[in-house]
Amino acid sequence: MSTVKPRLYYENWLILFKKNVNYITLNTTEYIKMKKLILKINLCVCFSLAQFTHAAQLTPFADENRNLWLRMEGTLENGDAQSFNNYIEEAKAQNLEFYGVTLISSGGLLQEGKAIAKLVRDNRMITYVPDNSLCASSCFWVFAAGIHRYAGKQTSIGVHSVGRTNQEEDELTKSNTLDMIRAYAALGVPDDIVGATAKTKPNEIHFLTRSELNAMVNNPAPPEEFTNYLISTNQSVETTKLIQTSLPSEESKNYSRDLNERGINLIHTGNYDEAVKVLEEAKKHNNFDTEVLGNLGYAYYRNNDLKNAQDNITASLKINETRSVSWGNLGEIVAKQGNVKWAIDCFNNYIYYSKNKESALRHLNRLTQSENIYLSMAASSIINK
Repeated sequence: MSTVKPRLYYENWLILFKKNVNYITLNTTEYIKMKKLILKINLCVCFSLAQFTHAAQLTPFADENRNLWLRMEGTLENGDAQSFNNYIEEAKAQNLEFYGVTLISSGGLLQEGKAIAKLVRDNRMITYVPDNSLCASSCFWVFAAGIHRYAGKQTSIGVHSVGRTNQEEDELTKSNTLDMIRAYAALGVPDDIVGATAKTKPNEIHFLTRSELNAMVNNPAPPEEFTNYLISTNQSVETTKLIQTSLPSEESKNYSRDLNERGINLIHTGNYDEAVKVLEEAKKHNNFDTEVLGNLGYAYYRNNDLKNAQDNITASLKINETRSVSWGNLGEIVAKQGNVKWAIDCFNNYIYYSKNKESALRHLNRLTQSENIYLSMAASSIINK
């Protein structure tokens, strides 16, 4: 019979609102919204956690100001810090750097959260929890590590002490909790939150009040303090082992391009579902191939998945801004989401970089007749100049 090695989780468990949860600042409407959010995200987390968790999904994308971000979504598992570091190093190989990381996660393995926190601090990334999103447990390590921290509306950000997968406390977990609160102090986490972390049991959770969250946002610590803490406690080597650089080999890059050709053929035949699968596999072998990202984004677009289409195309354009067809696709995507200003900027770049400007203008002229009012407005603003 196989055995599962005990692992330390700093995990946001489903509480079912029978535990000591901090909702002091919430009115009734906010309480109901937060309750639904936690139930929705964590309903499957508390059952068989060690056996059935999935690694966090990491997705690079660029915002309207062309800042490069990395979205981290899901439970932190073995290898996630390595993957996070690979994205950073592959971006550097393209002379790019990440501006920040957006966080949507209920937690996961303690050591992975700590290692990612080190990467965030070392690379001076900002951290952001989007509107109506959850960042708790090990995710809080990463949020706290931001050189600047931001949170959207109706976010749920929570902390608690360390426990094993069965939520039991022992000398090791208590030692890890002590280590964690010292590290939080080095990250500039306010004393009230540090204290709440220490006092909150592993099967309970303390959600930050609005005043606590404001203190987090306004009180980042200098980057070197956390690094110095890891060195002084002999944790630097242990953490570094989790994040060894592993850039794609030439063989991997070539295989990615082979898959890219298969994906293009599938797009040409209208098989967008299969194209997405093949191009996602191509992306795994070379995260920053502008051709793969652009084609994957287009496949998602034709499959009516605007979010993933936007993520991949913006990442592609961050690597190579001269891809005119991607600017045209991005303009259509953001226009259909109501962002006319960004769409106009994209269409201007579409014309500017296009080798056949007459063809590009004819395409935009057709878009002026779109049933989508925002797309029609954006295209018309270019045609009517």
